[in-house]
Amino acid sequence: MPLDMIPQHHHDQSELRFRLSTVCGLCALFIPVSLYRYVDGDEGYLLYAARMVAEGKQLYRDFFFPQAPLVPNVFAFLYRIVGPGWWSARLLAAAIAALSGYLVYDLARAYTRTPRWGLVAAVLYAACGYSIGWLPIAKTYGLAVLCSLGAVVVLHRGRRYSYIVGGLLIVLSAGARLYLCALGLNAMIYAIRRERTLAARAQALGKLAAGAAVGVGFFVPPFLRDFETAYFGVFEFATMRFPEQTTLFGSWSQKLDILCSELSLAGSDGTGSTQLLGLVVLGSVAMFVRGAAPNRMTMGIWPVLLFVNLLPFNTFTQYVCVVVPFVAVEAAVALSVFVPQRAFVRAMIPSLTLYAVLGGLDLNRFTNTGNSLIGMSPTPDDWSIQQVVMVAEQIDHYQVDEALSFWPGYFVSARTHVIPELANHFAFHVTGRLDEGRRRKLVLLSKGEISAAVLAARFPLVVVGNWVQDNWNDVLAARYKLDRNIRNAYFWSRR
Repeated sequence: MPLDMIPQHHHDQSELRFRLSTVCGLCALFIPVSLYRYVDGDEGYLLYAARMVAEGKQLYRDFFFPQAPLVPNVFAFLYRIVGPGWWSARLLAAAIAALSGYLVYDLARAYTRTPRWGLVAAVLYAACGYSIGWLPIAKTYGLAVLCSLGAVVVLHRGRRYSYIVGGLLIVLSAGARLYLCALGLNAMIYAIRRERTLAARAQALGKLAAGAAVGVGFFVPPFLRDFETAYFGVFEFATMRFPEQTTLFGSWSQKLDILCSELSLAGSDGTGSTQLLGLVVLGSVAMFVRGAAPNRMTMGIWPVLLFVNLLPFNTFTQYVCVVVPFVAVEAAVALSVFVPQRAFVRAMIPSLTLYAVLGGLDLNRFTNTGNSLIGMSPTPDDWSIQQVVMVAEQIDHYQVDEALSFWPGYFVSARTHVIPELANHFAFHVTGRLDEGRRRKLVLLSKGEISAAVLAARFPLVVVGNWVQDNWNDVLAARYKLDRNIRNAYFWSRR
């Protein structure tokens, strides 16, 4: 072997070690977190929708679904292979979070031309409390992050079809969280700055648009099958998703409070808020440092996402988890400029250790205490996967086709179905604003209609457990008997 080939050989081996270390570390973190993290209430309707799609039902037309369609279709693909269940869905979510972390590594390595800074970016991403708590679970955030990161990586590499694939992936990310379509503006600015001539810029923008058109094509079929139900689920529901909502965006004072909490400026959302504040400071510094790679999409994406996350009504701090991967890349870029190579170990190991300890405190919150997690007080164990699966097994002992329940998550792994009108537990928030004919069209029931059906003993089984916001005991006692309970889940059978 020629002597001039030896350094390159050693470089490739070192690069491979960094990549393998990153992948193994991400999997070692996200797989256990995913399996032990408490169930979030929204996972119930998302995974039950995936089960319905896997069984041949149509989103929106056959049951109400208040999101863009990417997430249930992806998990339905899994369910067609292995069957519906919580554990398989969480493992897929963990794989999505780990793959996103690898893309964070790849971007930071490309921007800094140094694998160790890619590894730092991956640690900043994975050890953040917002990532630990919200990305390795079956919600919309994980797929939204993966698709948007994939778009940035593809566009940065600049290969033959990069603009087409990038446009496609941006639309797919919006198919998980609708407002991520704002990243299309970042992509257009990136293309204009990258290409030198007017003709090349026009061609790049045309390819982005072509890729986006392909992506939109994936989401057209529900609108062709039934425009009214699809439009209501994807768009109109956002204008009435809470009983007190009167505007699309809501109060900006509430959004400012959330932003301050996300950044630990006034209140906090666990230790992840402190970590995010540090990342935002470093990400802001990265905008002005010299010597860093120019025209980085991540530099413009994280401020855009920090803003658009505030738009939905109501705004919740968990939304900011989609910002973390992009600002982690920028934080690593800033550190690469200010931390000398010879001082890397001395400066970074203690800092990253402290950062990881803060993430560990949030990890304890998501897997053990349940503090400040919506709906989990005072008994977070009611939201463990084991508890939910036990309830599903008990439901199946009744050997009925359908049951009434106010949270569809119990039916993800059960053979029994929840009634289609309650395939989503947010339905009660909007039924008071819709007349009877429209409720029937949208496959919804009001509280009054549910009460009347219970008094008529329409359902052979009623399960009252998670996410019940009203007392149904008096109504149920008239025609049903209480058989048993598993912790907070009570089983009422028809007399």
